[in-house]
Parts: sequence; C-alpha cells; structure tokens
Amino acid sequence: MTELTDNDDYIIVACDGIWDTVSDADGYQQVKQEEGDCNAKSKSLLVKAVKAGSQDNVTAIVVRL
Repeated sequence: MTELTDNDDYIIVACDGIWDTVSDADGYQQVKQEEGDCNAKSKSLLVKAVKAGSQDNVTAIVVRL
C-alpha cells in the first residue's frame, strides 16, 4: 500500500509498454508538463513511449488528485 501526501498530484497507471521505454521520473515530468486535461496528458505519455521505441502495446491512465 502507498500512502498519498499533499505533494502528490497525479496517479499514472500504465502498462509495461510505457514503462519499458519511459522511466517513472520521465513519465511524471511528461504528465506534469503537458497542457490540457488528463486525457491529453495520457496521450502524450503514449506518444513519448512510441517515440522512445516501444514495440509493445501502450496503455496509460492519468488521474489528477
């Protein structure tokens, strides 16, 4: 179990097709910097993984806390 703090602003749930090519820190920075709603933020994470060379399926959900 992970306890959330006041500093937590997003939850990113993604498959290995994302995390095999994008580090946790890079994924968070991508989500944090992307303009728009959570849908736009998750799409930008998918694009980042594909551009980084992911050959697997890419699925991500971003939830703003």
